[in-house]
Amino acid sequence: MDAIEWLIDNGLAENQGDIAVKAGLGPNLISRIKNGHVKSVSEDAIRALCDRFRELNIDYLRGKSDCISRQQAADMVLAESRRLLDANPPHEPARHSSIDDCFMYEKAINKIISPMYQEKIALLENQLAEKDKHIATLHELMDALKRENAMLREQLSKYQADEVIGMHPFPLGSAEPEPKELSHL
Repeated sequence: MDAIEWLIDNGLAENQGDIAVKAGLGPNLISRIKNGHVKSVSEDAIRALCDRFRELNIDYLRGKSDCISRQQAADMVLAESRRLLDANPPHEPARHSSIDDCFMYEKAINKIISPMYQEKIALLENQLAEKDKHIATLHELMDALKRENAMLREQLSKYQADEVIGMHPFPLGSAEPEPKELSHL
């Protein structure tokens, strides 16, 4: 009933009936509350009243606050905050130094850049894994080429030892001998 009287006194409604109509409450609910026929008001009725009259503090209607309006509640919180600040001043230095600013800037920049670094690191790790796979493939190819080279050397040594090559009409290596220098010119 205090909330109903407060709404009327502050010019937000003309009378109890006006409040009931604006909040969408039953026409007799406020009278029944006033005459003591309702022991507790439903949560739906409290919400409907506070939704229509936003100035009301819902915690007051629920019995959790001593402030009937939101403005009073906000003023109390502000006053309590000021009282606490006055009793416990902040523990920051009186002056702001450039070193403090540098640390703040560094922290802010790291917060922005860190995800980009993480993305770049992941990309580089993927590239490194691909490079390692490529190197392993190249090592396998080199081993195969070494085996083939050894096999070819073995075959060559067999041909060189063979008498057929030894009886060849031309010397091995080149078909013509090297020209002698013409020194008489």
